[in-house]
Amino acid sequence: MTILTVATYRLAAQEWANKNKVEAFMNELSDRGAKVAISRVNDKYHLAKRYNVSFENSNSEFVDSICTFFDGMVRHSAEAFRYESHKKGKDTITYSMVIKGYGQNEDYLLDMSRYENNSFTWTKDFAYFQKSHAFLYMNSFLIQERNFYKMLGGNSRKMYFGAKEVGLFDYTNGNGNIIYLSNYENKTEGTYYNFDISPIDAFIEGLKNELPKMQQYDVKYVHGENESTDKASTYYFTDYLVPENNGRSESVGTLYCLPASSRNKTIYQRILEATNHHMDTNKDQCCVLEYTTNHLMINGIKSTIKLTVNHQPESSTLLVNIDKTGALYILRLETKGEYWIPRNWNKIKSSINGQITNI
Repeated sequence: MTILTVATYRLAAQEWANKNKVEAFMNELSDRGAKVAISRVNDKYHLAKRYNVSFENSNSEFVDSICTFFDGMVRHSAEAFRYESHKKGKDTITYSMVIKGYGQNEDYLLDMSRYENNSFTWTKDFAYFQKSHAFLYMNSFLIQERNFYKMLGGNSRKMYFGAKEVGLFDYTNGNGNIIYLSNYENKTEGTYYNFDISPIDAFIEGLKNELPKMQQYDVKYVHGENESTDKASTYYFTDYLVPENNGRSESVGTLYCLPASSRNKTIYQRILEATNHHMDTNKDQCCVLEYTTNHLMINGIKSTIKLTVNHQPESSTLLVNIDKTGALYILRLETKGEYWIPRNWNKIKSSINGQITNI
């Protein structure tokens, strides 16, 4: 019993060390100019965090630091591959590694090579594994990884898409991309749709009292069935909550605006900390948080009943953005139906079936 307890403690300590190491490194890359986007998902089946990093025209020292990081992580991996080529003046570096797989020994690797043919049919043993790890296949990242593999043609790299912890790095002639994903089972008991954004609302209300220059506007968006969702009209939308509604959406809420100020970065960081704290302390609430250094959005479905009884999901959203001038915008919405937010939302008071009224 003592040996098992010590082993468990060491394993937990290693996981914590890895988490801190990865977070610190991603912050370093961001400070050095890389574009770092982070996604977090809490749902009934899993707790996941994904880093997407891209950079362009970087020098050799920048790339060397990434390789050093991945080389260090490889030593703790269940399986890893590295490819490097410098032929005909073209620099190419690729890493694929699984820090942790599945199964009792955390070495069962969910690799695309487990497909038995090009039509993406699962092998029998892999299909059985799916049934015993249902939480994994509700993973919102899985489709992204599968599409990435298809883009590569299935031949150019070893691709892991469903491990507990995985790192991928691709670099060619100054340009590179990193994906680092952790994906663990959510063992918290709770309801699937029960997102309660009220603690974040209370935080925003507190900010209002601190910031007398903050302006506030009531907003309303209505998007009809089969209306356009092109880039000219739409900032963000979904089409999968209730597909038979063909994109129908109605949102009401509040837009808060702060003029450009050096304080806005600090205010943004405080809001980001509040949203991360909410996800850390409410793992029974299913929601998604996506953020960068100047943009965040958190949303989730509030109630299962409306969704299952009359196919009418009700959702809450918080969207925060600092624009190029340094102005800060906070959009808080309650939505019926699919998500839909108009292009240039920070200037719009209402958008009703394409008819726009600006602030």
